[in-house]
Amino acid sequence: MRVPVLLPDPQLVSVECLSCDAEAIILVVSTHRPAVPCPDCGRLAGRIHSRYTRTAADLPWNGVRVRLRVRSRKFFCDYPDCPRVIFCERLPGLIKRYARRTERLAQALQWIGYALGGEAGARVAAILGLGVSPATLLRLLRARTPGKVAAPRVLGVDDWALRKGHRYGSILVDLEASRVIDLLPDRQTDTLAAWLRNHPGVQRVCRDRSGAYAEGARQGAPHAGQSADRWHLLHNLAEALEAVVSRHRGALRQAASKLAVAPSEAAMGAGRSPPATAAPKGSAGRRKGTSPLVQQRRVRRQQVHRLYRAGYTQTAIAALVGVDRDTVHHDLQAIARRGGRRPLAQPYARYLEDRWRAGCHNGAQLWREIVSRGFTGAYDAVDRFLRPWRAEMPAPSKCRGGKRQRQATWGPIPTPRRVTWWLLTDPEERSQEERAFLDQLRTDCPSVLLAQQLVSEFFRIVRKRDLPALEPWIEQATASGLSELRSRASGLRGDWDAVAAALTYSHSNGPVEGHVNRLKLIKRQMYGRAGLDLLRARVLPINP
Repeated sequence: MRVPVLLPDPQLVSVECLSCDAEAIILVVSTHRPAVPCPDCGRLAGRIHSRYTRTAADLPWNGVRVRLRVRSRKFFCDYPDCPRVIFCERLPGLIKRYARRTERLAQALQWIGYALGGEAGARVAAILGLGVSPATLLRLLRARTPGKVAAPRVLGVDDWALRKGHRYGSILVDLEASRVIDLLPDRQTDTLAAWLRNHPGVQRVCRDRSGAYAEGARQGAPHAGQSADRWHLLHNLAEALEAVVSRHRGALRQAASKLAVAPSEAAMGAGRSPPATAAPKGSAGRRKGTSPLVQQRRVRRQQVHRLYRAGYTQTAIAALVGVDRDTVHHDLQAIARRGGRRPLAQPYARYLEDRWRAGCHNGAQLWREIVSRGFTGAYDAVDRFLRPWRAEMPAPSKCRGGKRQRQATWGPIPTPRRVTWWLLTDPEERSQEERAFLDQLRTDCPSVLLAQQLVSEFFRIVRKRDLPALEPWIEQATASGLSELRSRASGLRGDWDAVAAALTYSHSNGPVEGHVNRLKLIKRQMYGRAGLDLLRARVLPINP
């Protein structure tokens, strides 16, 4: 059993006395080796030149700071062929040369900086009794030398954003050990090729569909095989399906309109008449929200306003109403804004109400009419004034700018991305409305049906690793007449070796994506102020 000791090496130093003051515990130690090696020639020297005292900080005891006062010595090197005449005694494992803290304290601070960064690490260090500034933590982190990592056998490479949309770097991961081995400053072909030439031994490179990485791997490691990432293969085909759906937006609108007709016809067949056009409530009757949350907010604001007019302070109002003081402040501001703003079209409210009841619901026409009567505001002022009246009209009768807008009772027209997700989802997980919409869409648009069949088959090929079925699929996609799928098929044929390796080997870029997410977290913890050197120090594995 290993017995714990107070100092790293009892044979190196011995404790003389222990004392304490108001700030720290002081531990006085002295060296006692009869002979020490010369740092230049390595031969033992035993003749003492002088003695001196060094002070260094050590790990705290129960949250109390500890200082070491080391009584060390200087020696003569008596060998004439050695260029050094006098040297200071080295204390390996305890204190480095010129250091003001012990090695184990420096290592602990490095671990804190590695895990938490500067600001957060300094706060944790203060709780543990390690008084250190954020800049010192980052300086220690930058000063550490990353351990040499052997060239991996299977290398994963992907890009990450130094500044999204402007600057990108590359992350290299050992997929067998699942650890980051380096960060590159860009995602250029020459940079990756140079790194591979300096680290021979890579047998396989896993990458996305980037042409720069493919060419860099061919130049830097021509003997190594390449594997395309399976997730990127599926993602590229899903994007192609979305492009096909986007090209047929008219079919989406048509399918939504057909599904909207059925409820209306059913209602007419049941003997119910469609709702009549509602008359406006009047100039002062702007429509209010009727949800419980809106009603609760309105009652609270009335109570806040009543108490404020009675002379209560905002803090007292917050205590009486049971809300935060900031909420009281915002409520008072909202009441002040509402009370001090009058609709520009308010003087013409009676005229607009009469014309609206007469059947003129064209906002532009009403604006022109009141302009001829002296109104100096813009069209938007009239449009805002008419919005509560339009909200009370049935959906088929709504108009704006002279154009009738029809809103289907089935719901809004789904976006191409949402439809693509429905097409790729398991049929058993779709809702009844989604199944009805997809059935109508596939009936109206055979191109979407063909694209779905081809993409679903490609998903099956990748998930089942059915490499023999890939070549026939490429031929079908090329002959389908769909330009989006034809271009993807051409790309797969041009990168055939990497795609075939993806369906043959088990390696993927999943661990690389995980390390990219970790890198994003570190960047956000450091508020985006970390340079490449500091990011490399925090991402690369630290030696224990």
